[in-house]
Amino acid sequence: MRCPEVLKGAEAGRFINLLEAGLDFEAAVTATNDATLFKEVLENYLLELLRTRDDPWLLEQVETNCSSYGGYFREAFIRQTGAGFPVEEALEFAERKTNTGVSFWNDVSAILSPEKMECPSNIRLVICSTDRKAINEEQYLKMLTKMWKSLKKVEHIDEMPCIVGCFLVPDPGYVRISCRDRFSVDWVARVLAKVNVWSNASLCVMREKKFLESLIFFVRLPTGNIPFALEILRKQNSDLCTKAWKILTKKRMKGVQNNYLVHLLIPREGQAIMIEKGGFELNYNSEKLKFTIPDDGAKTEGRVQFVGDFPCSENLSMEQIFKIIELQNDFLCTDLWTPGKRRKLTNKDLRKFFTDLRSAEAIRQNDYEINYKFTKVTLTPKRPLCKTEQFTDE
Repeated sequence: MRCPEVLKGAEAGRFINLLEAGLDFEAAVTATNDATLFKEVLENYLLELLRTRDDPWLLEQVETNCSSYGGYFREAFIRQTGAGFPVEEALEFAERKTNTGVSFWNDVSAILSPEKMECPSNIRLVICSTDRKAINEEQYLKMLTKMWKSLKKVEHIDEMPCIVGCFLVPDPGYVRISCRDRFSVDWVARVLAKVNVWSNASLCVMREKKFLESLIFFVRLPTGNIPFALEILRKQNSDLCTKAWKILTKKRMKGVQNNYLVHLLIPREGQAIMIEKGGFELNYNSEKLKFTIPDDGAKTEGRVQFVGDFPCSENLSMEQIFKIIELQNDFLCTDLWTPGKRRKLTNKDLRKFFTDLRSAEAIRQNDYEINYKFTKVTLTPKRPLCKTEQFTDE
């Protein structure tokens, strides 16, 4: 038996956690390096601790394993206590990581606490494209993957965010994230600033309230010193206040006189209305600057992923399959459909593809069945579509 005086690092931490869990000295020494015994003792102690807390929802998830949340929570707790971190710290780490992980996992069996999701103190963020193009489902899933990969690298409580909801709002096409604290807000912003979510992605993060109360404009400016340019605009246009304007992006445009394309977030009330009444033009030195609201592609650019097995089509591309679908189903237009991955099984040739929201709703109303060649094919959505797929921001 190893003498506890020489235990160091994670071993010492496990030994202390076992003593706290109620083992006597000799039993704690034995269990310190017995992974199976350690897990059994700490899982029982975890349930004891949760029974003393005023959180019946969490206790039910962990005690009954009625959803995958409980399993993820147990795993995170055992991993942290096994690494030698104190029990209370491991508890907080497990809850923060499981909440955040469930928010990013595409797992319908993993649910979050309704009380925590609806807590008034949550900080609700919006991730949107700076050019107002709708974020579609395919891009949203890529974003979740990037966020999850970043989360897996976090090993200490001081670096772990706590997010209790992440959803795509297809119309008007932005992502809503609910954070439990300011640290989590900063974590989301840092991750999105570092990773390339998809090719040529240009995203911004802001409070949802500010997003809903503002409009995105773009304007071409003759200088890269944007604060200086905004000050000129303020001085040369009566009643204009640029203090609350937020610079989203700045891009230098070659071969153009006004050579900086700038996206600005401008409050909807007052300032945006004033710009609109002025014909979207403002005085700037001896010229007029044109302010433009980028086209909102939410109606056509939202995406829903489907999976189908198309018979006698092994040598056909998805584009060829799309044409057959359109010819044999009068209610569908496949112009905006895009191919996904292909998976060959023993008796099936599964094809993934993405449709626009209007097509997805038409497929849903047809009970997910479409005509294909000599038979009917049942399409399976990646997620169940809500009735009429008319998304709101309630």
